[in-house]
Amino acid sequence: MSILLIIPAYEPDEVLVSIVAETLRAGKETGLQISTLIVNDGSSAQSQKIFDELSTWEGVVVLHSVSNQGKGAALKKGIRHALAKTDGQAEMVVTADADGQHLPKDIIAVAAVAMEKQSTAIGVRNFDSSVPLRSRFGNLLTRQVFRLVSGHDIRDTQTGLRAIMRHDLYALVDIPYNRYEFELEMLSTLVKAGPVEQVPINTVYEPQNPTSHFNPVIDSIRIYWVLFRYFFTILLISASEAFFIFLLTKLGASILVTIVVARAISVILYFNIARTFVFRSNGDVWKQAVQLLLLVAVNLVFLYAFVSILEIGFDTPRVLAAILGNMAFFVINFIVQRNLIFAVATRADKKEESN
Repeated sequence: MSILLIIPAYEPDEVLVSIVAETLRAGKETGLQISTLIVNDGSSAQSQKIFDELSTWEGVVVLHSVSNQGKGAALKKGIRHALAKTDGQAEMVVTADADGQHLPKDIIAVAAVAMEKQSTAIGVRNFDSSVPLRSRFGNLLTRQVFRLVSGHDIRDTQTGLRAIMRHDLYALVDIPYNRYEFELEMLSTLVKAGPVEQVPINTVYEPQNPTSHFNPVIDSIRIYWVLFRYFFTILLISASEAFFIFLLTKLGASILVTIVVARAISVILYFNIARTFVFRSNGDVWKQAVQLLLLVAVNLVFLYAFVSILEIGFDTPRVLAAILGNMAFFVINFIVQRNLIFAVATRADKKEESN
């Protein structure tokens, strides 16, 4: 099986040269057919000698971006290159970092598992006490949130070492994000496509991690924004719905009329925001609209019963009862929408639908 190792690089040092050399050597020793693609993400002239040297090696290709566009953009550039090749097509792509956090033997190990299982495999680090506190906390938080919204327990959500079969690459180039948030969205897309094997790897951290370009504040906000944009949208829609419920209640409408009319107005607003902003979906509009309406209908039945019980049985204000009801359905609605209604269609899906 032919394997393409993609390494996005921004201002690399000699560590990158060592990674490529040792990985190519290990590949030959294990009988794996590995070639390497380095994506220069707008590095300065100071790093040019590194890229110049690597570009002369057999089995190594270097692509250049004029300006720094982000790790996600560099990965997508590499994936597009892999998919566009007609001669010597890579049957698997392995992504790794340029800062030395992924040892060549671990790159080979993850590739071997993916090849054996014919599915995605990722390298999972051990977040023990030797790992910096900010990294342990960041992984723990992201792991729990990721499990909540995707239903999958991935022990290392921020690992950059991933082996991906060719047929799973098509959906990745459609992901709109270009920086570190791309990797989390990429992982979310892969777990929906099929099983993800988790392979233990060595945990490598240099003091202060000097070669990493990850900004713990700005890039963490980008990563969590991928997960929380749904939450902010729900807050906005819930506020507008609460306003209409309050207005209709003041006008003397019944519970049923209030709930139905307020939800009808909010769902029109929500559909457009959810499709274009929250889930970035490229599926069939009418199919998604019908599916969302079915979900809304189910929600209405439960919300009507919920509000009625609280208002009549416990003398709870109708607006408050509706807000509590929407909160109760928050997670379930997200899972249904992300995995069923607004699931991102791959290019293969689109081709099949057009036939």
